[in-house]
Amino acid sequence: MTRKDKLEQTKKLADLWYQQQKNQIYIMQQKERREFRCLKQ
Repeated sequence: MTRKDKLEQTKKLADLWYQQQKNQIYIMQQKERREFRCLKQ
């Protein structure tokens, strides 16, 4: 594996990780909002 290949792979993994983190945060926020709405009613 060349250095360029390694770099590409690392970048792909980083992008994937970033997407997952964003999804986690989004899901957490949605949950909190739903609970908040329930509490308000």
